[in-house]
Amino acid sequence: MAAVSMTKQSLQDSWQLLRRYPVRWLTLSIMLLILAELCMLIPLAGPALKLPVATLLSAQFCLLIHRSQHGNQPGFSDLLRGWEIRWQAAVTLSLLALISVITGLLFLALSGHSDSLQAFFAGSGKFSRIPLQDLMLFKLGAALAGTLMFYCLPLLALEKQAISLLLTRGFSELLRHPAPALLALALLSLPDGLLLLSARMQLGIPAWLLLIPGFFLLIWLPFFRYSSASNHGLLPSVS
Repeated sequence: MAAVSMTKQSLQDSWQLLRRYPVRWLTLSIMLLILAELCMLIPLAGPALKLPVATLLSAQFCLLIHRSQHGNQPGFSDLLRGWEIRWQAAVTLSLLALISVITGLLFLALSGHSDSLQAFFAGSGKFSRIPLQDLMLFKLGAALAGTLMFYCLPLLALEKQAISLLLTRGFSELLRHPAPALLALALLSLPDGLLLLSARMQLGIPAWLLLIPGFFLLIWLPFFRYSSASNHGLLPSVS
Protein backbone atom coordinates (compact mmCIF):
# COMPACT_ATOMS: atom_id res chain seq x y z
CA MET A 1 0.00 0.00 0.00
CA ALA A 2 2.90 2.33 0.81
CA ALA A 3 4.41 1.64 -2.62
CA VAL A 4 1.17 2.63 -4.33
CA SER A 5 0.94 5.81 -2.27
CA MET A 6 4.55 6.76 -3.02
CA THR A 7 4.11 6.10 -6.74
CA LYS A 8 0.93 8.18 -6.77
CA GLN A 9 2.79 11.01 -5.04
CA SER A 10 5.59 10.81 -7.61
CA LEU A 11 3.05 10.99 -10.42
CA GLN A 12 1.55 14.14 -8.89
CA ASP A 13 4.98 15.69 -8.28
CA SER A 14 6.12 14.95 -11.84
CA TRP A 15 3.09 16.79 -13.21
CA GLN A 16 3.77 19.76 -10.94
CA LEU A 17 7.38 19.94 -12.16
CA LEU A 18 6.32 19.72 -15.79
CA ARG A 19 3.62 22.37 -15.58
CA ARG A 20 5.99 24.91 -13.97
CA TYR A 21 7.61 25.70 -17.35
CA PRO A 22 5.44 23.74 -19.82
CA VAL A 23 6.48 25.53 -23.02
CA ARG A 24 10.17 25.49 -22.14
CA TRP A 25 10.12 21.82 -21.16
CA LEU A 26 8.22 20.86 -24.31
CA THR A 27 10.69 22.78 -26.48
CA LEU A 28 13.71 21.29 -24.72
CA SER A 29 12.25 17.79 -24.98
CA ILE A 30 11.78 18.21 -28.73
CA MET A 31 15.36 19.50 -29.04
CA LEU A 32 16.64 16.51 -27.07
CA LEU A 33 14.82 14.08 -29.34
CA ILE A 34 16.10 15.86 -32.46
CA LEU A 35 19.70 15.78 -31.23
CA ALA A 36 19.39 12.07 -30.47
CA GLU A 37 17.83 11.37 -33.88
CA LEU A 38 20.70 13.17 -35.62
CA CYS A 39 22.89 10.26 -34.55
CA MET A 40 21.03 8.14 -37.10
CA LEU A 41 22.81 10.08 -39.84
CA ILE A 42 26.17 8.67 -38.75
CA PRO A 43 27.08 5.70 -40.98
CA LEU A 44 27.16 2.26 -39.34
CA ALA A 45 27.44 3.43 -35.73
CA GLY A 46 24.46 5.80 -35.75
CA PRO A 47 21.75 3.46 -34.40
CA ALA A 48 24.07 2.21 -31.65
CA LEU A 49 25.14 5.74 -30.65
CA LYS A 50 21.63 7.14 -30.45
CA LEU A 51 20.80 5.67 -27.05
CA PRO A 52 24.07 6.68 -25.30
CA VAL A 53 23.73 10.24 -26.64
CA ALA A 54 20.09 10.39 -25.53
CA THR A 55 21.11 9.09 -22.11
CA LEU A 56 23.75 11.79 -21.63
CA LEU A 57 21.28 14.46 -22.70
CA SER A 58 18.71 12.98 -20.30
CA ALA A 59 21.24 13.25 -17.46
CA GLN A 60 21.74 16.93 -18.27
CA PHE A 61 17.96 17.31 -18.50
CA CYS A 62 17.70 15.85 -15.00
CA LEU A 63 20.09 18.54 -13.77
CA LEU A 64 17.86 21.22 -15.31
CA ILE A 65 14.82 19.76 -13.55
CA HIS A 66 16.71 19.81 -10.27
CA ARG A 67 17.69 23.46 -10.66
CA SER A 68 14.21 24.49 -11.79
CA GLN A 69 12.95 23.92 -8.26
CA HIS A 70 14.72 27.12 -7.24
CA GLY A 71 13.16 29.04 -10.09
CA ASN A 72 15.98 28.63 -12.63
CA GLN A 73 14.32 28.79 -16.03
CA PRO A 74 15.67 26.00 -18.27
CA GLY A 75 17.13 27.00 -21.63
CA PHE A 76 18.48 25.30 -24.73
CA SER A 77 22.08 26.32 -23.96
CA ASP A 78 21.77 24.60 -20.57
CA LEU A 79 20.82 21.34 -22.28
CA LEU A 80 24.06 21.32 -24.28
CA ARG A 81 26.34 21.91 -21.31
CA GLY A 82 26.99 18.21 -20.88
CA TRP A 83 30.34 18.90 -19.22
CA GLU A 84 28.40 19.74 -16.07
CA ILE A 85 28.04 16.00 -15.60
CA ARG A 86 31.24 14.43 -14.19
CA TRP A 87 33.19 12.62 -16.87
CA GLN A 88 33.20 9.43 -14.77
CA ALA A 89 29.43 9.58 -14.58
CA ALA A 90 29.13 10.37 -18.30
CA VAL A 91 31.30 7.37 -19.21
CA THR A 92 29.31 5.11 -16.88
CA LEU A 93 25.97 6.28 -18.29
CA SER A 94 27.25 5.73 -21.83
CA LEU A 95 28.35 2.19 -21.00
CA LEU A 96 25.02 1.40 -19.34
CA ALA A 97 23.21 2.72 -22.41
CA LEU A 98 25.39 0.55 -24.65
CA ILE A 99 24.41 -2.46 -22.54
CA SER A 100 20.79 -1.60 -23.34
CA VAL A 101 21.65 -1.46 -27.07
CA ILE A 102 23.44 -4.82 -26.85
CA THR A 103 20.47 -6.34 -25.02
CA GLY A 104 18.12 -5.12 -27.73
CA LEU A 105 20.39 -6.57 -30.41
CA LEU A 106 20.55 -9.85 -28.50
CA PHE A 107 16.75 -10.03 -28.50
CA LEU A 108 16.85 -9.38 -32.22
CA ALA A 109 19.54 -11.99 -32.81
CA LEU A 110 17.68 -14.64 -30.82
CA SER A 111 14.63 -14.07 -33.00
CA GLY A 112 16.56 -15.52 -35.94
CA HIS A 113 15.85 -12.50 -38.15
CA SER A 114 19.37 -12.00 -39.53
CA ASP A 115 18.20 -9.54 -42.20
CA SER A 116 16.90 -7.14 -39.56
CA LEU A 117 20.10 -7.48 -37.55
CA GLN A 118 22.20 -6.59 -40.61
CA ALA A 119 19.92 -3.70 -41.49
CA PHE A 120 20.47 -2.24 -38.03
CA PHE A 121 24.06 -1.35 -38.99
CA ALA A 122 23.47 -0.71 -42.69
CA GLY A 123 22.61 2.96 -42.43
CA SER A 124 19.44 4.95 -41.87
CA GLY A 125 17.96 3.96 -45.24
CA LYS A 126 17.90 0.24 -44.55
CA PHE A 127 17.29 0.71 -40.82
CA SER A 128 13.98 2.36 -41.61
CA ARG A 129 12.95 -0.77 -43.52
CA ILE A 130 13.30 -3.11 -40.54
CA PRO A 131 9.93 -4.87 -40.02
CA LEU A 132 7.84 -3.37 -37.26
CA GLN A 133 7.82 -6.53 -35.14
CA ASP A 134 11.62 -6.73 -35.24
CA LEU A 135 11.99 -3.09 -34.34
CA MET A 136 9.62 -3.60 -31.41
CA LEU A 137 11.69 -6.61 -30.32
CA PHE A 138 14.85 -4.51 -30.24
CA LYS A 139 13.10 -1.71 -28.36
CA LEU A 140 11.72 -4.19 -25.82
CA GLY A 141 15.16 -5.57 -25.06
CA ALA A 142 16.66 -2.09 -24.80
CA ALA A 143 13.79 -0.86 -22.60
CA LEU A 144 14.07 -3.81 -20.21
CA ALA A 145 17.80 -3.19 -19.76
CA GLY A 146 17.27 0.56 -19.59
CA THR A 147 14.83 0.12 -16.71
CA LEU A 148 17.83 -0.83 -14.56
CA MET A 149 18.98 2.80 -14.91
CA PHE A 150 15.76 4.24 -13.52
CA TYR A 151 17.31 5.43 -10.25
CA CYS A 152 20.94 5.33 -11.37
CA LEU A 153 20.59 8.09 -13.97
CA PRO A 154 19.50 10.90 -11.59
CA LEU A 155 22.02 9.72 -9.00
CA LEU A 156 24.90 9.83 -11.47
CA ALA A 157 23.73 13.17 -12.84
CA LEU A 158 23.37 14.93 -9.50
CA GLU A 159 25.45 13.25 -6.81
CA LYS A 160 29.23 13.54 -6.44
CA GLN A 161 29.97 10.30 -4.61
CA ALA A 162 31.99 7.38 -5.95
CA ILE A 163 30.43 5.85 -9.07
CA SER A 164 30.40 2.36 -7.56
CA LEU A 165 28.49 3.63 -4.52
CA LEU A 166 25.94 5.48 -6.67
CA LEU A 167 25.34 2.39 -8.80
CA THR A 168 24.90 0.27 -5.70
CA ARG A 169 22.41 2.76 -4.27
CA GLY A 170 20.50 2.96 -7.55
CA PHE A 171 20.26 -0.79 -8.12
CA SER A 172 19.42 -1.46 -4.45
CA GLU A 173 16.60 1.08 -4.59
CA LEU A 174 15.27 -0.55 -7.75
CA LEU A 175 15.08 -3.90 -5.94
CA ARG A 176 13.34 -2.32 -2.94
CA HIS A 177 10.97 -0.06 -4.86
CA PRO A 178 10.50 -1.36 -8.44
CA ALA A 179 6.94 -0.06 -8.88
CA PRO A 180 7.79 3.36 -10.43
CA ALA A 181 10.29 1.83 -12.87
CA LEU A 182 7.88 -0.91 -13.91
CA LEU A 183 5.05 1.61 -14.33
CA ALA A 184 7.26 3.78 -16.54
CA LEU A 185 8.27 0.73 -18.60
CA ALA A 186 4.65 -0.36 -19.05
CA LEU A 187 3.43 3.10 -20.06
CA LEU A 188 6.29 3.69 -22.50
CA SER A 189 5.79 0.25 -24.07
CA LEU A 190 2.03 0.64 -24.42
CA PRO A 191 1.92 2.79 -27.62
CA ASP A 192 4.42 0.55 -29.41
CA GLY A 193 2.57 -2.55 -28.25
CA LEU A 194 -0.74 -1.19 -29.52
CA LEU A 195 0.92 -0.24 -32.80
CA LEU A 196 2.23 -3.79 -33.24
CA LEU A 197 -1.15 -5.25 -32.28
CA SER A 198 -2.87 -2.99 -34.80
CA ALA A 199 -0.50 -4.13 -37.55
CA ARG A 200 -0.85 -7.81 -36.66
CA MET A 201 -4.65 -7.71 -36.46
CA GLN A 202 -4.97 -5.28 -39.39
CA LEU A 203 -7.05 -2.89 -37.31
CA GLY A 204 -6.01 0.05 -39.45
CA ILE A 205 -5.19 2.36 -36.53
CA PRO A 206 -3.02 5.22 -37.85
CA ALA A 207 0.51 5.11 -36.46
CA TRP A 208 0.48 8.78 -35.54
CA LEU A 209 -2.57 8.22 -33.34
CA LEU A 210 -0.54 5.88 -31.15
CA LEU A 211 2.84 7.59 -31.43
CA ILE A 212 1.53 10.95 -30.20
CA PRO A 213 0.81 9.64 -26.68
CA GLY A 214 4.16 7.85 -26.83
CA PHE A 215 5.84 11.18 -27.53
CA PHE A 216 4.20 12.83 -24.53
CA LEU A 217 5.11 9.87 -22.34
CA LEU A 218 8.75 10.37 -23.34
CA ILE A 219 8.47 14.01 -22.27
CA TRP A 220 6.91 13.01 -18.93
CA LEU A 221 9.38 10.23 -18.05
CA PRO A 222 12.33 12.44 -16.87
CA PHE A 223 10.06 14.25 -14.43
CA PHE A 224 8.59 11.03 -13.08
CA ARG A 225 12.07 9.51 -12.73
CA TYR A 226 13.31 12.58 -10.89
CA SER A 227 10.26 12.72 -8.59
CA SER A 228 10.52 9.01 -7.79
CA ALA A 229 14.22 9.27 -6.92
CA SER A 230 13.60 12.40 -4.87
CA ASN A 231 10.66 10.95 -2.93
CA HIS A 232 12.75 7.90 -2.02
CA GLY A 233 15.42 10.16 -0.54
CA LEU A 234 18.08 9.45 -3.15
CA LEU A 235 18.81 12.97 -4.36
CA PRO A 236 20.59 15.95 -2.80
CA SER A 237 18.77 19.10 -1.85
CA VAL A 238 18.39 21.77 -4.50
CA SER A 239 21.54 23.86 -4.83
